[in-house]
Parts: sequence; structure tokens; C-alpha cells
Amino acid sequence: MSFIDTSTIEALPAPVWFILFFKTLGFVLHSALMNLWLAAFPIALWFIRRDRTEGKLWASRQLRQMPFIITFGVNFGIVPLLFIQVLYPRVFYPATILMAWFWILIIVLLVPAYYGAYVCAFGLPKNTQRLARWRYLFGALSALFFVLIGFIFTNGLTLVSRPDSWGEIWLSHSTAGASVGTGSALGEAILLPRFLLTLGLALGTTAAWALLDRALFMKEISPAYRQWSNRFALVLSLASILVYSSAFVWYLFAQKKEVVETLLGSAGLPFTLAAFASPFVLFVAVLLNVRLGAVRFPRLLGTLPFVVQIFSLGTNAIWRQGIQIRELSPWLPLSSMRVGGETWPAVLFLATFVVGVGVIVWMLFAAIRCRDVKN
Repeated sequence: MSFIDTSTIEALPAPVWFILFFKTLGFVLHSALMNLWLAAFPIALWFIRRDRTEGKLWASRQLRQMPFIITFGVNFGIVPLLFIQVLYPRVFYPATILMAWFWILIIVLLVPAYYGAYVCAFGLPKNTQRLARWRYLFGALSALFFVLIGFIFTNGLTLVSRPDSWGEIWLSHSTAGASVGTGSALGEAILLPRFLLTLGLALGTTAAWALLDRALFMKEISPAYRQWSNRFALVLSLASILVYSSAFVWYLFAQKKEVVETLLGSAGLPFTLAAFASPFVLFVAVLLNVRLGAVRFPRLLGTLPFVVQIFSLGTNAIWRQGIQIRELSPWLPLSSMRVGGETWPAVLFLATFVVGVGVIVWMLFAAIRCRDVKN
């Protein structure tokens, strides 16, 4: 029996399908950029310290782009956080209260991490690939903080889906009947493989972004850089397959029996297979670009891997959403949700969303038109 009284839950401001759609869409947009914080940022810092010209060129471009990537990634991240609080407030707030100090730590880490990215970006004047040691140290701390932020988010969302563990966590981390906010999901078997799934996707996104950046934002591309970036994208996409597929199998074995039965059942199996195949499809797109991109449709084939990766992130987001619904169904089944009569919040959100998308599309096309003349 559920310990959450669903009869007292407030009415939703929009239908469940509306909330789930924008929750998933927002997560996909956030993931595409967050993946670059997680993987591209530390990889760029590693290459910027090497003597290889092509690697330094990619790294310097990536570091210059990072402040913009972080800005849009943070703003896109508000969308899924908003909608999970609307749909699942009865589990989101208790879980984050149990780990309150770690949850607050996200802001404490994000602010210096953000500024660290600016320190690196403004330490690389145009046509320069040199980075002062102190700026490099700031960047290294920034990259570390972003990895920690990603792990804390994974920890928190894992705890959201495990209401059955709250009692034990509360008893272990409370005083005078009040939570002290030092709980976590470290005891959950799915935590580490879930984080590694994100890391595997991040490696693939970095590979796809390297090719997209070359295709859309670089005007002059040397044969040496084309060869290096092709090899770089292939290596990263292979690493993505290795990390992601290993974590995927581990994640399935670590899940609860009833969740696994749903994932491998007739309804869940197509989504599970599609999610598992994501990095393999990306590798095919990268390989196609490497083989043909230099001679035929360079922009189209250079953009294709990133488009494929967006669909892969979408597939994984839908798959993860299904898992969350199944995990929380004993406590908060979607059938118990009721919709209120007021529709203006949803209308206002849609209007703002359309305007925001229009502005972002305009900025993207402006960036393509103003691409560098010399790199």
C-alpha cells in the first residue's frame, strides 16, 4: 500500500501527456549541452596542454564555446526540473530534503565552475592556443565541479525514484526527528551505472559536436585538421559504445525485478533495444561522415552525427521516463493524477516557449553566418 495519500494531491495545471512531453524535451535539450560540460570540457583541457597543433585547435575552439554552452545548458535544465516538480512534488521534495546539503552544493559548485569556464575562454585570444597555467588550473577545477554536479543530480534523481529507502535514510541521517540533509542514494545499486550511462552518452555527444563545429562554424579547414577530427570522432564514438553498453547491461542487472520485467516485456522491449543501440547508430553516422564527408555533402554529413545523437538522447530520455513512471507507480500512479480547470499556465508557457525557440534559432543561424574567417 502506498504511504502517499494521492487523494490530497493538488490538480495538475496541464494534462499528464503535456507535462511528460515538455519534461522529456527539456531534458533532451539540456542533455545535449550538459554532455559537453561532462566530457568535452575536460578533454579540451587535456589537449590544450599538448603540443599537437590540430588537437590544440579543437581544444581552443571548445573552450571558447564553453561559456555559451553552459549558459544555454543551465537554462534548458530549468525545464525538466520545473516539470518534475509539477508532476511529482510528493517525491521530488522529500528526496531533495533528505540530501539537502548536497542539493544546495550544486549552486555552490556551479557558480565558480561557470566563472572558471570564462577564465579559460578569455585566456585564449583570437588565433591563440596558449593558456596560462593559472587559467588552466581554474579550468581543471571547473571541469571537476561539473562532473560533481552531474553526479549529485544523478544521486538526487535516483533517490526520487526510491521512496522505499527514505525511511532508512531518514533514521540514519536525522536528529530529534528532523532530517539533517546528509542522506544520499549511494547505497542504491543503480546509481553508478546510471551515471556511467550519462558519461557514455557524453562521449558520443562530444564526437558529434566536433564534426558539427567543423561543418557549420569553421570556414577554412586544413586537411590535417580534417584528418585529426575524423580520427578523434571515431575514437570517441567507439569509447561511447564501450562505456555506454557496459553501463547499460550493469544498469539492467542492478534494477528491481519488476522494473526489468517491464523493460524486457512486449511494451518496453522496443524502447530498451532502441536505447541500447544509440551509440552504435552514432558510430555509423560518424563513419559515414569520415568516408564521404570530404568529397560529398560536407555540411550535411557533418551535421548528421549530431542530429543522430539528438535522436539518441531523445530515445534514452523516453526510456528513462518510462523507467521513472514504473518505479514510482506503486506510490504515485499516473492514473491518480487529476487535471485542474485552469489552462492559462500552460498557454503562457507555450507562448514563452515558442518565442524562446524562435530567438535560439535566430541566434544559431546568425552564428553560422558569422563563422570564423580564419581558425
